[in-house]
Amino acid sequence: MGSDRQGEQGSGHEDTTAPPDLVVSVLDGAPDQIVDIGLAYWQLESVDKLGVARWTWSTRDISTEGLGAIQHVAAAGVRALVPGEVCRACGDQLAVRTRSDFSAVLAGGAATCVDCDPKYIDGAEKARAVFGSDRYQKTTAETAAKRVARDAEQRWNAQRRQVVNDRYKVSFTPDKEIPRGRLEHAVALLTILWHGPTTDANPGLILPLNKWRHRFTATADTSTLVNELNGTGLIRIHPLTAVTTFLFEPATFADAWSAANGEVDKLAQPQLANRYFPEEACFYVPFGTSMGTAVARMDDHLSGRLRLKELDETDRLQLLALLADAIADEAVRYFDHQIDDKSLPPVPEQHRPRLREAARKAAGYMSLGRLYCQAWRAVRDGAVAAQRHGMPNSPNMTTHAVNRFEDFASDKSLAASPPFGQLADLPIAGMTRTLFHVVLDADPFDFTVDQARALLAGIPVPDDGSWAWPAAADRVMKSVDLGDWDGQLLRDELERMRSHWGRSRTLASQTRVAEKFAGHYDVYAKTASTREAAMAAVEIALLTARAGADDATAAQAVLLGWDDALAEHRGTAAAQTSEVDDGRSAETDADDKEAAVQPEQDKAAVQGQPASGGRTRSTRKSKKKRRR
Repeated sequence: MGSDRQGEQGSGHEDTTAPPDLVVSVLDGAPDQIVDIGLAYWQLESVDKLGVARWTWSTRDISTEGLGAIQHVAAAGVRALVPGEVCRACGDQLAVRTRSDFSAVLAGGAATCVDCDPKYIDGAEKARAVFGSDRYQKTTAETAAKRVARDAEQRWNAQRRQVVNDRYKVSFTPDKEIPRGRLEHAVALLTILWHGPTTDANPGLILPLNKWRHRFTATADTSTLVNELNGTGLIRIHPLTAVTTFLFEPATFADAWSAANGEVDKLAQPQLANRYFPEEACFYVPFGTSMGTAVARMDDHLSGRLRLKELDETDRLQLLALLADAIADEAVRYFDHQIDDKSLPPVPEQHRPRLREAARKAAGYMSLGRLYCQAWRAVRDGAVAAQRHGMPNSPNMTTHAVNRFEDFASDKSLAASPPFGQLADLPIAGMTRTLFHVVLDADPFDFTVDQARALLAGIPVPDDGSWAWPAAADRVMKSVDLGDWDGQLLRDELERMRSHWGRSRTLASQTRVAEKFAGHYDVYAKTASTREAAMAAVEIALLTARAGADDATAAQAVLLGWDDALAEHRGTAAAQTSEVDDGRSAETDADDKEAAVQPEQDKAAVQGQPASGGRTRSTRKSKKKRRR
């Protein structure tokens, strides 16, 4: 905006570069900032053949910094003289007041010079007075500092954009085999491809989940699942993702500017902190020559991957667990919807776990539509109680509804009640829709986990050499028969289970139960026979391999029984040590007896039942102690 001085009034110096029909002169003693504003205001670019003036700077681009109207500020620093023209008021050389006056002169009209207009003279004097005040100088300095900070922030944000572009460049691997992955990931990605919003500008681009018009999953937390998809390589972050999706170090420009004490040279460059908000990110599938072909290939792969006849034992366990979770989560969504519809307070946080647990247990024998029915009845009872007691805003009435839902959901006789259907204002989540309509080809509101289990039982498991617990149990027992059991084999099988099951929310807790036993095996083996401890390990593994909550509870019960048995063995350890020599013949008899009952123990272990009467009695004894 600034310009070099082109002349000074009274010195005879005039601008030699401006068009001949306008000469700009600088007033003596005028401040440089005011002169720069005046020169920018009167900087003429050209005059066309029709006599229309074109100016280099728009008045919107010239800041007067609080000095007043731009015409008055310009008059405080310069004079714009029109050669050959005189003022219609005083008859002297015309110094036009505004650009409009100059256009009027070009059109053949007359104008008054700026020195003959008291309003302009007063305005110019006020501009000089304001400019010379301490307050204005302080304000100007602050404004200049803000401008420097604003420009630095723009450059810093541009650097963030460049960092993202450099980190997440689009690359494709059309020849790479698509990973099989967990079943939950396959269902989630197919849901994204089929139900997610699209854009014609970038075919194949996966838009952020927070732009969906409907729910992706029945739960509120979808970030973990999307991040897992990105971590497995099934999808990748696209550079079109908004910069605000990522976390940087420093976190914000304000932090960086403060650390630099307002000095541009010391401003830290933004660096990615390897954290982001998955629901706000754009993704793409890399397995193709372009985003469009990659999506088509992934679609075909997932459609085949999710056929029931292609599911191995691990997939089937994951499917049953995923189905139970989906039914339970959708039932809780409906319960919350009804609570809001009846104007009851939200479910207290301390009661949400048991609400969800009640729905999860009922999902085995009760369909989603029937759980809808029980949720409706429970909330209705809560609303009636609130009206009866005159306590519509009391959380106790919502807690009463949760209690009633627990009662209804645990009543297996209600599994035959008529199912509810879908609400228009509460459609099921996208993953739930894919799970029922695509994978199971079943009615989401009239299909249970038990029915799914029976459906899978009638479909042969593909023999692809994949890991499964029955085969793992055989390997463990063969090791026991050979006498080389040391506890490590079970740990290896648990590690293989973790690699196949991944981090499933349902199976992870049961996996930890098995890991607990494996961690204590060495202690158990010191106080019981090696074979007995190994068979208990197989037993606990078989129990935890199943997806039902009852099996996990049974597994915990076995562990408690073993804890009691361990205490009893420790109590008699000293006596057993002193009688080692005298008891050799008794040990021989015990070994013969153990061999005689071994077929029954093997059968019990494979079926997931207590492998010996001693452990059963110990478990019952533990329960009596707890009751007391």
